[in-house]
Amino acid sequence: MVKYKLLAIDLDGTLLSKSKHISKSNFQSLKAYTDCGGTPVITTGRSIVSAEKYADAIVRYTNSKAEYVVAFNGAYIKNINTGVSHEFKISHEIVSELKKFVKQNKLVLWAYTKYATDHRAVYVTKSFANLVVWFGKGINLLKLNDDVTDLASYKINIMSFHKGKISTALAALQAKYQDQLTFSHSHPRLIEINAKGIDKGFGIKFVADKLHIGQQEIAAIGDSNNDLPSFAVANLKIAVKTRSNLLKEKADYYLGYKRHVVAEAIDKYVLADPKVEIKLVASDLDGTLLKNGSKAIDDDVKNTIRELVDKYHKVFVVCTGRSIDDTLMVANYFQVQNNANIFAISVNGGCVYDVAKKRYLFEKVMSASLAKQIIDIFNQFQHDKTRQQQIAMEAFVDYDNDSLIQHKKQNHYFINKEYIYHYYTSAHPGMLKNFWAPREHQLIDDNMPLNRVMKFIMHFESLEDRARVLAILERNKYDYEISSSSEHNIEIMPPNVSKGKALERLCNYLNIDIKETMPIGDEKNDISMLSLSPHSITFKSSSESVRKAAGHVLDEETSTIVAKAIKNYVFNR
Repeated sequence: MVKYKLLAIDLDGTLLSKSKHISKSNFQSLKAYTDCGGTPVITTGRSIVSAEKYADAIVRYTNSKAEYVVAFNGAYIKNINTGVSHEFKISHEIVSELKKFVKQNKLVLWAYTKYATDHRAVYVTKSFANLVVWFGKGINLLKLNDDVTDLASYKINIMSFHKGKISTALAALQAKYQDQLTFSHSHPRLIEINAKGIDKGFGIKFVADKLHIGQQEIAAIGDSNNDLPSFAVANLKIAVKTRSNLLKEKADYYLGYKRHVVAEAIDKYVLADPKVEIKLVASDLDGTLLKNGSKAIDDDVKNTIRELVDKYHKVFVVCTGRSIDDTLMVANYFQVQNNANIFAISVNGGCVYDVAKKRYLFEKVMSASLAKQIIDIFNQFQHDKTRQQQIAMEAFVDYDNDSLIQHKKQNHYFINKEYIYHYYTSAHPGMLKNFWAPREHQLIDDNMPLNRVMKFIMHFESLEDRARVLAILERNKYDYEISSSSEHNIEIMPPNVSKGKALERLCNYLNIDIKETMPIGDEKNDISMLSLSPHSITFKSSSESVRKAAGHVLDEETSTIVAKAIKNYVFNR
C-alpha cells in the first residue's frame, strides 16, 4: 500500500510540458502510483473545462478510479465519475466592485462565471489579442459589458503587462477585501482571486475528507505561489523550478523543471520511502521534555538522550522559549559524556549556544525603538477601560551583548509580576520551581535597558483581550516575530528570530541537512521548526496549526514521549 494515498498535482509548469501535454513518462509513473493504491488529483487554477480533460486522460491511461479534480484554485471541485460538483463563488456585488476598480486603474479583468464556464468561455474587460496566449484554443472570450446580470464568479483574474501596476493593485485590494477574498499568484503579472478561504489547500482537504485520507497521507507537487496552500495541507511537499523563494522554503524537495518532472517526483519521493538518517534531534522543553505538568524529566528520557548522544553520536538540542540560564541547566542535566553534541537554543531562537565550547553561535536583541514600541502598545491596552481582565508582560533582558563571552547575565523584568506568578502556579504547577535559574526580577520601567531586550511575553486572563492585542501587533507584524507558547500569551521577538531560524543556523554550522533533523514540539512557537523537516513530531493534543506543520502526529501523551519518538524514528526499535 502506498504511503501517500493522495497526490495533488499542479498543471502548468508541473505536470504539463511547454506544449501543454502530459509526457509518456509522467503517465507511466502515474499508473505505477495508482496501481499501488494512490489517488492523483489535478489541482489547478485553470477552469474545470480545461482541468477535466487532463483528469480524464489520466483515468483512461491508468485505468484507475481517480475521481476528483480541483479547478479554479479550489472553487470548483468535481467528481468526474458521478458528475457531482461543489462550487464556491465570489458574490456578484464584489465582482461588480472589482470591475470598477480595474477600469479606474487601467487593468484587465477576466471572470469565470457559471454561464461562461458552462459555455467554455470567459468574460474579459478588454479584448487584447495577446490574451489568447493565456487561454489557448477552444476558449471563447466574451466581452464583460454592463448588461451581464450575474457576475458571481468561481475565480477572478486581474492582469497587467506591467509588474509594478500589479503589485500596487494587489496591495490596495488586500487592504480592502482581506476579510472577503483570497489572493494568490501563479504569474508575476497576474492576481488570482477567490472567495475567502478558498484555495488549492481547501480543495485538497475537501477531497481528502471525502476519501477518508489523513494529512499524513497527502503529497503535493507544484511550482508557484498559488501552490503554497497545497503545501500547507500536505505531508510531502515537492517544488518544481520556481521563482517563489517561499515555495522553495516550504518544500521538502526541490526539482528542476523538465517535461517528466512529475514522474521523477513520484519515483524518487512518492513511491520510494528512503530512510533518511536522522542526525539531530531538537526538543522543546515545556509540554514536550516536561510533559503533562511534570516537574522533572523522566529517567527513561534522560537515559535515551544519553544513548542518542554517546552511543549513536547524534546531536541533541534543547530548544525553548525560556532564558539561556534555564536552557543550559536542562542541557547540562543529561550529563552526557560527549557534550560536544549538546547545543541549546533559547529565547525562541534568540540565542544559539555551543555547550562544549561555552560560546554563543548566535544572539540577537531588539532595537531600543522597537522595544519601546511594544511597551507602549502594552501600556496603552493596560489602561484601556474596555479591557476585561488582568494582563501582564515580562521581558527577557541580556545585560551583555558580547556573543563570545562564556558567562552572561539574563534578567527578567515584569509588569504585574504577581499575576504572572499566579498564572504559572495555578495553570502550570511546578514550572517556576523546576529548572528556573536564579535571576533578578525587576519592574519594567525607565531604568530597563531597552537596547538589551531579547523577547517580550504578554500574558492574558481573557482570550478576547489577547485577540485584541494580537490584532494591534499584527498591523506591524513585519517589524518583529510573533508567536505563542500557550493560548493565553503572545511572544514577541526581534525580526527573523524563531526556533526554526535558529535550528537552520545551527544546522549550517554543523553541516547537517535540515531534512536530517527531528524537531519535537507542541505549541505555536514550535511551528517554525516543525515545518522544516518531514520527520518532525508533535502530539494529538496540539492545536490544528501545530499538527499541520509536523511530519508525524503521535497519539501518546506521556512524559516519555521524547524517548519513544527517538527510539522509534532514530533507533528504529
